[in-house]
Amino acid sequence: LHGSSMGICRGVPHILQDLQNVKPTVLFSVPTLYKKIYDGVNNLIETSTPLKRRLMKNALHSGSIIANCNKSGFIDKLKHRVYDELVLKKIRDRFGGSIRHGFV
Repeated sequence: LHGSSMGICRGVPHILQDLQNVKPTVLFSVPTLYKKIYDGVNNLIETSTPLKRRLMKNALHSGSIIANCNKSGFIDKLKHRVYDELVLKKIRDRFGGSIRHGFV
């Protein structure tokens, strides 16, 4: 079966709650939302303990390698899987846990 559904946010103050209710796999949004997400993640990184900061930066770097390189090796994929479980899944869960793609 194939299909789709659409959710419309009630407004910026409610966006995280709405995303958790809808659990989107694809998110279409204006650049402002992505900028807020980017700033929020960077703010979280900068205010974390040194160990958490290093884990988050490594997780984002690992995701960048996987996303930009079709020929990532076994070690890169293994690292990404570990970082995904430790760090990236927590970020994804804040947005409903199912997001795979975001479009402007």
